[in-house]
Parts: sequence; structure tokens; C-alpha cells
Amino acid sequence: MQIYYRRRLYNTCRAAFSPNGPVSDEALERVRTML
Repeated sequence: MQIYYRRRLYNTCRAAFSPNGPVSDEALERVRTML
């Protein structure tokens, strides 16, 4: 079960961050909510 959450968190973080930094405040907020 924990692996699922870890993978979801990883995917969310990957989506929220681009090579140039955070994509948007909304994306960062989504990551914060998951944590």
C-alpha cells in the first residue's frame, strides 16, 4: 500500500516540477497537500 502512495507522490512531484523549476503555484500546492 505504501508503494502506491510513494509512486503517486513521485508522479505528482514530477508533474509539478519542470527542468526549469516549479511549473505553477497550483502544482506546488497540490504536492504540499499530498505531503
